[in-house]
Amino acid sequence: MKVLVVIFLLFLAASPHANNIPEIPGDYQPLIDRLTGDGFDPGFLLKIFTDDRAEVIPDRMMISLGSPEKGEWYVQFLSPESILLAKNF
Repeated sequence: MKVLVVIFLLFLAASPHANNIPEIPGDYQPLIDRLTGDGFDPGFLLKIFTDDRAEVIPDRMMISLGSPEKGEWYVQFLSPESILLAKNF
């Protein structure tokens, strides 16, 4: 009887559905690596990114390396008077 139970368990473990880990789309992999590096749980991320409701939007995942902001926009806030006013606020 024990042999049958062991054979059944081995059969169950070898079935194609036993390791049915959903595949993460390749577009998400850099983002998942970054979030995992930031301390997010990989299991939590797997659950989110393999959800059928999640769709890949590569444009939203791109990081802009060139900022449209200009340094001169902030010069007025860096004067000693502006800094003092901000501290007193």
